[in-house]
Formats: sequence, structure tokens, C-alpha cells
Amino acid sequence: MDMLRRMFEKKRPPAPKDLPHFIYIMLPEAIGPTERCDQYGDPIDAELQLTGLGCVSGGGTATGPEDADGIEKIYGCGVDVDTHDLNGARTLLRQHLPSLGCPIGTELQFQVDGVHRHDLFDGNHWALDLPVTVVDQRDDD
Repeated sequence: MDMLRRMFEKKRPPAPKDLPHFIYIMLPEAIGPTERCDQYGDPIDAELQLTGLGCVSGGGTATGPEDADGIEKIYGCGVDVDTHDLNGARTLLRQHLPSLGCPIGTELQFQVDGVHRHDLFDGNHWALDLPVTVVDQRDDD
């Protein structure tokens, strides 16, 4: 009986201190939290845990101002990934996200030595380890 219980127990993700790297999967897709979790979060978490690379630790929805009916427009969403192997997790994500239906413009956002970088999906291929350009929108007047 103990063997069956161990086989079907859900594995707990490693403690955050064991997963020092963070990847934000930015999806330029107007889907809400439930669909994001079903389409991306759960399958990605399963792959990361199966390979021992890490886990999905959260996600978010990018919304804009409310329309005339008081409904916020969804502009995109994201999935948070914690990992102990940044390059291994990036490779796994680049392999699996297209099969999950990720749109053109999907990004894997991460840091290397405190410098923001990203991988960018063009619909067929990934451009790797690109610098992130930050636009300063402050009004200096």
C-alpha cells in the first residue's frame, strides 16, 4: 500500500532556495488565468518536474483600462518558472512551447549576471539570448 501511495503522491516542488534562477514566459495572447494555466502552466510544470529542472511558481495577466461595459481588456499573460538550471530550462521551454500553441512574439525573459536577456519566438525559430532594450519613458521637463 505504501508503494501505491508513493507512486500517486504529487511531488512537492523544491524549495525556492534550491531554484535560484527565474524565467518569465511572456505570452502576447489574450487569455485569462484558467486557460493560461490549462494551456501552458500545467503542462510546463509537469515537464519541468518530470525532468527535475524546476517548477511553475505562478503567472499573471496583463490588462488594460476597462471598456464601456467595465471589462478590462486582456493584452497578454505570463508564466513564472523557477529553476536550478537556467539553460536546461530554457532549452526545455523552447522545445515545448510551440507544441502548446505559443504565439509569435512569445519571450523567455531571464537574467544572466544581473543583466536582463530574452529568447524570442518568431513563429518558426527562437532567437536566443538577446539583450533587453529598456525605453525610458520619464518626462525630464
